Amino acid sequence: MTFIVLVAAILLVRFYPHHCQTVLADWIQPWYGYAGRSELVRRFGAARLYAALAVPVVVLVCLLLLLHGMGWALAAHLLSFLILLVSFGGAGLKERIDTYIGHLMSDDIQAAYHDAAAFNETRAESAAESWRQLHAETFEAISNRFYECYFPAIFWFVLLGAPGALFYRLVRVLQPLADEQDGDRLERIKQVLDWLPSRLFGLSLALVGNFKPVMEQLLQTVADIHADTATVVRRYVSASIHGNKAAPIDMPALEIYELEELPGLMDRALISWIAIIGLLAVMQ
Repeated sequence: MTFIVLVAAILLVRFYPHHCQTVLADWIQPWYGYAGRSELVRRFGAARLYAALAVPVVVLVCLLLLLHGMGWALAAHLLSFLILLVSFGGAGLKERIDTYIGHLMSDDIQAAYHDAAAFNETRAESAAESWRQLHAETFEAISNRFYECYFPAIFWFVLLGAPGALFYRLVRVLQPLADEQDGDRLERIKQVLDWLPSRLFGLSLALVGNFKPVMEQLLQTVADIHADTATVVRRYVSASIHGNKAAPIDMPALEIYELEELPGLMDRALISWIAIIGLLAVMQ
């Protein structure tokens, strides 16, 4: 049943983009603000951040245990399904990429700069001074957004159930809301949570893309626990698209080709994850 819940959530998010992450942010912001203002919580210092993360997850665990204990397994699976939907990142990336590419192909660079802002966390227009810089920033941001939309949530859902997927998404949602100190702590937590899923993501790209070049990148980064996840993901994706060849420089047509290839590449990686998880479910 868990596998069915997972596949149903992936298909719904993939083909019917949602804004559940915005709903989650709207819900968690007042709770995080209260944790920051409450004298009872503030006296614990940095622990208030961990309390803000832990309380929703613990509540979810208790609800799932209660539903299963009462014999309401279907209700528990429905709750897991809804939590998984919330735990996936913002969808609709392919449509935004198409808009971005359309503006590039029509030489509307100003509109392209505006489109690129939708792919970074601050949603501020890029400070890039050239097409090459804009493309490098946007390609890395889009690759990372695709990765974060599905793969970490899937990994932690399979490993720890809906609470694991929710915990990862809460870390991501809280990052833009946190102050500098909490932001640094959240980034360290995210690095830990992303380490294994990002490497497994690289392995799936090797299987569905250029095997040898991606494996070379994977071997270079597999033991690097300090590597930035976005950079690691971009290296895997670039190797999968270009192989051993260097990425094209200042060649808009080929750089547009990268962005056109990216959604299909991510879909193939997603299918490979579903297939492997399904195989593991059958073997149990």
